[in-house]
Amino acid sequence: MRFFNFKKELLTFKNEPLSPLSILLLVILDIFLFIAILDGIRNEEKKSPSPYTYFPTSCSKHFTYPQTRYNDFINIRTYNETSQVCLDLNQKVSLITTDPEFIKNKNLYNKLERLKRENLRKTQRIQNSYNTRLFEKIANESDGVKIYQAKLEYETLVKELDDLNAKINALPAIASYNGYKEYESFITYHKSDFKQQYDDYKFWQPFYKFARLLTFVVPLFLIALLFYRRSSREIVHIISAHIMLLLFLPTIANVLYLIYHIIPKTLLANIVAFFVSIGLMAVFNYIVIALVVLAFGVAIYFIQKKVAAQRALKAKVNIKNIIAENKCSMCYVKVDYSKEHCPNCGFKLHRECPNCKEQTIRGLPFCSSCGTQIENV
Repeated sequence: MRFFNFKKELLTFKNEPLSPLSILLLVILDIFLFIAILDGIRNEEKKSPSPYTYFPTSCSKHFTYPQTRYNDFINIRTYNETSQVCLDLNQKVSLITTDPEFIKNKNLYNKLERLKRENLRKTQRIQNSYNTRLFEKIANESDGVKIYQAKLEYETLVKELDDLNAKINALPAIASYNGYKEYESFITYHKSDFKQQYDDYKFWQPFYKFARLLTFVVPLFLIALLFYRRSSREIVHIISAHIMLLLFLPTIANVLYLIYHIIPKTLLANIVAFFVSIGLMAVFNYIVIALVVLAFGVAIYFIQKKVAAQRALKAKVNIKNIIAENKCSMCYVKVDYSKEHCPNCGFKLHRECPNCKEQTIRGLPFCSSCGTQIENV
């Protein structure tokens, strides 16, 4: 199966271009298939969870340092694919969060925090109001009564906030609860191991994810390829070719990401660290700009080269039509091809065939005497 045949069969039926209606139906089918393929890939990739699912944030923050605040001690949100170390940590946290004394104080802590938030909202409103009324006072649009009332209300809220903070600070420290020492020992013992597990999983997870993608894509691709090669019906060829193309797109995208994950991402991080260490990040920025300009320049060059080749091919086709109408291929004026030159521009109408040495019309790809293909006409 050659690529160009494959490409041609995407939009042709019995060597004829598909009608606009058929193309529209194919586009609708492609959209449906692509959505179904992406959905199937996502379902498979869920079996290889992201690092933030495998090591939830509510778990990983504990391994930074042992937590000491009430609102940091909630049962860790776990999934079916959560790492064992986080599940074990959850058990240690549960020793604290299930303590009746902790539950009572945690509820009180939540209530005091809620009152603090309400107090801060009111304080902010008073501050805004105070500033507005002060402006009015300066503008002689109001007396000082409203400003004095706002001042009293503000001072009351400040005192209330101080009382709330004092009550929060008076709550027993987290370290005083049963189970905290066991929790702290678990964190200290597993801290370096957790970091190693996290870094390893973060590096290998894209490979696990790609393997899951292949388990979905490869069987479907092989089935489509079998129909493409074995079926004699051209409509089956077209649909199976589209399926293979749609399967190829997410696969190549993931391959490119893996290449970036393995080489440029790591390399880029090391390069940035090096330039930061020597204080020459500007040089790195110049290099990045130069590489981007080079990449776009190369892309534009090849695009223009392809466009030029297409124009040259179109020009050759036009020359054939011009000669068929007995016109000069240089100035397009009617000529007599039994003559040697165009009477309008002097263009030589014939050339010598390199094979038979006979004269043949210039601009045509084959010799009129021996039929030899003439290069570079």
